[in-house]
Amino acid sequence: MYGSDTLVNLIRRLGSQDLQRGWSYSDGNNKQVVLSHLIRVTFPTEADTVEVFARRMADAGITEKRLVPVAVYAPHWAAHVEAVLGWNGLADAIWWIHAHTKDMSWRIDQDVRELWNAEVTERTPLSAQDLIDGAVDVDWFNRIYKALGAQR
Repeated sequence: MYGSDTLVNLIRRLGSQDLQRGWSYSDGNNKQVVLSHLIRVTFPTEADTVEVFARRMADAGITEKRLVPVAVYAPHWAAHVEAVLGWNGLADAIWWIHAHTKDMSWRIDQDVRELWNAEVTERTPLSAQDLIDGAVDVDWFNRIYKALGAQR
């Protein structure tokens, strides 16, 4: 799925419910699970400039409190959210979290996995396997901590 219009629609339909993290066979296909999955597989288009994204989020009344979890859940939107909020380093921080919280049982669609791995590869010299095995890019962490500060 594509576009910030689609993303806005999904966020609105999710309402006040949190994004469904993790997975379990008992989760079923309830509204929260389905909408969370659809948010994760909705990607920006070339038309989704930061200005367009910011306007759509503002027009829809989508707040910082909702945008940050969406960016963490669907990191391919992180650069857009960073620009809207003005939090320099947010996208790098989100990619750092994703790079350092995977293990061998990590499950996600292959095309999303490839995109995410490409983003992480741009930011660290560590291999995907090194990261899965528990390696930590401390230099990367220090850069984002310096950019975001202790509060964020």
